[in-house]
Amino acid sequence: MKKTFLKNVRTGLAVALSLAIGIAFMPLNTMEAHAASFSTAGAVSGIYVSGYSDTSIKLKWNAYSMATGYEVFRCATKDGEFKRMNAVSAPKFKRTGLTPNKTCYYKVRAYYKNSNGTLSYSNYSAVVAATPIKFSDCKVSGLKRAKRSYSTITLTWNSVPGAKGYEVYKSSKKKGHYTKLKSSKKTSFKRTKLTTNTKCYYKVRAFKKVKGKTVYTKFTKPVAATPKLKTPGVSVSSSKTGIRVSWGKVKGATGYQVLRAASQNGEYSAIKTTSGTSFTNSSVTTNEDYYYKVRAYRKVEGSKKYSSSSSPMVGVKASIAKVGGVSASSKDTCIGLTWAAVSGASGYEVFRATGSNSNYTNVGSASSAAFNDYNVAHGLTYYYKIRAYKSINGAKIYGDFSSVGFSRSAVVSTAVAWLGCKESNKSNKPIVDLYNSNMGTKFSYRTPWCAIFVSAVAIKSGTTSIIVRGSYCPSVINVYKKSTVSNYKYGAGANYVPKAGDVIFFDWNRNGVPDHTGLVASVSGNTVKTIEGNYSDAVGYRTFSVGYRYVQGYGLPNYDDANGILFTGRSNASVGCGELAAMGIGTEPEGLEDLGSEYDFVEQNVEEDIGESEAVSDYDKMVYMVSKVRASAETEGIDCAETQYYAAFIYKLCEEEGIEASIMTVEDEEGVTHAWIEVCLDDTWYTVDASKESDQITEFTPESTDVDGAVDEPTEEDMLNALGVDEEATDDEATEAEETEVEGADE
Repeated sequence: MKKTFLKNVRTGLAVALSLAIGIAFMPLNTMEAHAASFSTAGAVSGIYVSGYSDTSIKLKWNAYSMATGYEVFRCATKDGEFKRMNAVSAPKFKRTGLTPNKTCYYKVRAYYKNSNGTLSYSNYSAVVAATPIKFSDCKVSGLKRAKRSYSTITLTWNSVPGAKGYEVYKSSKKKGHYTKLKSSKKTSFKRTKLTTNTKCYYKVRAFKKVKGKTVYTKFTKPVAATPKLKTPGVSVSSSKTGIRVSWGKVKGATGYQVLRAASQNGEYSAIKTTSGTSFTNSSVTTNEDYYYKVRAYRKVEGSKKYSSSSSPMVGVKASIAKVGGVSASSKDTCIGLTWAAVSGASGYEVFRATGSNSNYTNVGSASSAAFNDYNVAHGLTYYYKIRAYKSINGAKIYGDFSSVGFSRSAVVSTAVAWLGCKESNKSNKPIVDLYNSNMGTKFSYRTPWCAIFVSAVAIKSGTTSIIVRGSYCPSVINVYKKSTVSNYKYGAGANYVPKAGDVIFFDWNRNGVPDHTGLVASVSGNTVKTIEGNYSDAVGYRTFSVGYRYVQGYGLPNYDDANGILFTGRSNASVGCGELAAMGIGTEPEGLEDLGSEYDFVEQNVEEDIGESEAVSDYDKMVYMVSKVRASAETEGIDCAETQYYAAFIYKLCEEEGIEASIMTVEDEEGVTHAWIEVCLDDTWYTVDASKESDQITEFTPESTDVDGAVDEPTEEDMLNALGVDEEATDDEATEAEETEVEGADE
């Protein structure tokens, strides 16, 4: 019991002592924190005379942090001994009962007073002079013209301490008689309805009431102010047709005058007066500099009152020609463009599209007449146009774009759009109808229609001026052979290598008379791929080698080869939807991105395992590639029935290994497109079809060598009947009738 009691006493004493110590020291800690925030090293800032009267002055300064108050000191001289006057709590001070026009000097310091009454001081402020001025001895200061327009002026001035208002006076002469205009409590005055360019002089004085009597300050010095039109803001742009001068509209202006000089500081003469806000000066010498100024005017009582002239601006009529001589070629990693250099050009801009009627976008610039476009993908056709420019005073003056002529790709794309149209179900109807409506004929849908197909492609693609139209092969080929125009010509010979868009003629009987015609769809190395109407009664592809013995010759339309460039080189671009579509194999199938990520893996394995071995045949390489494609597909869980993708995938691998291959397609009656590869390995043709579970690479005989399966063209008797010529007509009459039909097609 005793121990517990003593313990409690000790605990109570400790707690009481702690509380006493805390209470005793708390105010001191708080005060010390406040004292620490008051700086004795700083000085009061911003002191100035805020006002005065005949017998008083007012001072103000910036508040000082944590100050209890301020002490004001004064002295009769700036460098004399200052005496303390007052202590004030706020950062301002007023002194009264002073002698007018007698100057005194003042300075201020801040102080902090703690709870013990101890004072801490800041440093003094700067010294400021203050003078109580007799009102009648004051003068309004700062009078100026602040704003003006063609019919107004605005004056402003500084306020006078103690003033109750201001009077504004005006005169037409500086030392003339001044008339009072207005009394105002404001320190500004706007005068309206003035005559443009008419100068007046103004002066102002302040006033106040003293014991019922008005007391005035002295007048300001006179200030001139003239209402004027604003100076136009002018810009000059150079062009190949002239120099365009333009300016902003000026309020109150009746019109504008354009002045020109041969040099910046030369003599300017007026060349145009107009009420508009622009003028194109076309009567200038090409490639010479001209300087321009513009001034606005306003008609006042029959005379023109002008604004000030704008600053001189330079312009030049540029001579920049249209780009010509454009040619393009598909290189290993890019499409290379060249053109004829344009004299005086600072550079060139290259524009590209992926369709003959698509929007062109700027893909780069060049300082010389050549450009390599690396941002291209395999199998896509690109169109280019180029323009030159000349840099003048920071602006570009452009010449005309190079011509965009007829495109091979546009013709082939038009033909491909009809791929699969058949005679058996009359899906060839749009082809025959288009021909009949444009040629004035009445052919049925079962009429042999290979030449009709080529003609319909020309009509739909807008290339009828370079592709001969007609329905009878012998007559059409004769037009090409006998051509004396530049629109088209004839090409033949076993070694002639055609281009996409050329018209091909076959002679199945090899008797010198063509039996069939079509269009060249693509050429890859020694392999020609055509698209033909009435090929087994449908629009379909045919593949054969250059020099094929059943080819009689080619009609060569005069395409612009700088357009429609098919990129067939190597590129870092991956196979994509646009590339597949350009190959004629439909849209992008499911799983393209997933399997596309496996491409580098497959390519690397091909190169490491068999690519460097000379002993491995192209056939073995092909087997290995197909197996790798299937393995990658199975790993990614992708259905091998997506033949459109696999055809493009294997085709890309063939390119990497230097194996020439072609993508083939066919569309079944349900509209499903199947794609495969046709490739010639060691002089033997094979089909490569990744959708098959086995025997993916099978040998075949190209359909182009199967003469027995060739499609018969209409006989001459059939053609004469179709043209409405009597069967018993003479040979001369028949020939004349057919030639008339072809000539009409060629118009």
